[in-house]
Amino acid sequence: TLTGELSGNPLAEIKTDVRSVEALPGACVSDGKSLFAGMNGLTAADLSDLDVSMCKDMQSMFYDCSSLSSLDLSTWDVTNVRDMGWMFGKCSNLEGIQTGPDWDPQKVENIAYMFEGCANLRTVGDVLAWSSSSLRKCYSLFSGCKSLETVSLCSMDVSRVDSLSSMFEGCSNLRTLDLSNWETYRVRNMCFTFANCASLETLDLTGWHIQDDTMTKGMFRLVPQTARVRTDAISVVQRLPEGMPYEYDESGDERRKEHAEFCLDKGLAYFWGDGVALDYEYAGEWFEKAAVIGMLDESDKEDLVWRFEEIGKWYLEVLQEDPDITEYSDKAEEMFRWAVKFGGAEEANDIAAIYDEEESLPDHEVKAAKWYEVAAEKGDAAAQFEIGYRYYYGKGVSRNLDQAAKWFEKAASQGLAEAQFAMGVMYDKTLYDEYIEKSINKDYKKAAEWYEKAVAQGHAGAMNNLANLYYHADGVHLDRDKAKSLWQKAADLGDEKAKDNLKKLF
Repeated sequence: TLTGELSGNPLAEIKTDVRSVEALPGACVSDGKSLFAGMNGLTAADLSDLDVSMCKDMQSMFYDCSSLSSLDLSTWDVTNVRDMGWMFGKCSNLEGIQTGPDWDPQKVENIAYMFEGCANLRTVGDVLAWSSSSLRKCYSLFSGCKSLETVSLCSMDVSRVDSLSSMFEGCSNLRTLDLSNWETYRVRNMCFTFANCASLETLDLTGWHIQDDTMTKGMFRLVPQTARVRTDAISVVQRLPEGMPYEYDESGDERRKEHAEFCLDKGLAYFWGDGVALDYEYAGEWFEKAAVIGMLDESDKEDLVWRFEEIGKWYLEVLQEDPDITEYSDKAEEMFRWAVKFGGAEEANDIAAIYDEEESLPDHEVKAAKWYEVAAEKGDAAAQFEIGYRYYYGKGVSRNLDQAAKWFEKAASQGLAEAQFAMGVMYDKTLYDEYIEKSINKDYKKAAEWYEKAVAQGHAGAMNNLANLYYHADGVHLDRDKAKSLWQKAADLGDEKAKDNLKKLF
């Protein structure tokens, strides 16, 4: 009989001799790890009065209770449990478990090997009929459950799980398995997931996506060639053994749209802290899932643009406070990529400006230049001038005058006065600049043409330089009155070089 506060394995010294256990009123557990582990002679357990409401750890709680055939846990409140790994592992005679209304372990993170080796288990009932968004580990969940005939796991949330390896390996009597709408975007290990499911007839993987870098060795090993797989993603079909039949869901677009909207709603909840703790990182993951699925309305994409941008900025802010979280740099970049994909040049410019301002980041100039070039490639004139300027001076990129000229000309052709002035400078022989090398062809006439365009838009620097050309008749006819007039206009606009030239003239 058990009473009072229990922890560890109070019957460790006599565990192999125990045949029955009864919890008396008042018995409670705050740490259930290995509580009954190794009681391989245990045949009966009355635990209805055992209070587990404060218990966080049930890892290996009934491990190797190999004589136990049934468990009634219908009074248990497992709200606070976080670890159920190996909980019933090696309970080779366990046939079923009864649970009640308080069996809702929403905080559980680990259920790996929970039923591993339960060779006589036929059904798990409502033991797993819950959705835990905290779940991280569930590999080898039913490994070796050769008597399991049916299991319903549609409500399981595996969105944060990275491995489904050996999850159903050896479930040789399992005939149907419905795992539809599982979030598998983070999963990188599916090795032997369904291996040795020798009786499998139908497998519903609708909603699944298998990434290119996900390991799938032995995923369908010894699954019958007649087993039919239902899916709506070609990434799943491509991993099926050759010849295995599959049903590609004709309503795939509709299902994917619903799926994307579900992910979008999840992201919004975490972005605003609506009913859940505010979590930008988790919000970003859900938004990214929605983006990957696609099928979003244009209005949804527009809304996502600034959210991706905000989450990216948040990653950079955290990174400034704690530079050791190096992975946040890549995560910020990922958020920014999505913002630009759904937005465009304006967003790329905004992101470049963000990096320009984050001077504490060691690679901020490189990142800024990268995003300015992205915006430039998308045709933004201001970004074209900016990246040209950076190539001209070697700021964040290797100095390259040919690239500078290329981007200046693109921006100038769109009518940007500053770029037209820069093109004039590139061709102007009279100007001394340590960055203008002999490899750049100089041409007074072209310089004058570009200066004229910038002058027409009121650019003071272009007025001063064009006046120089008229004063010396370089590329234009001699006209010192026009030179004086241009210097005066530029001086009136505050150009210091023009003021100096007027002084010299007078």
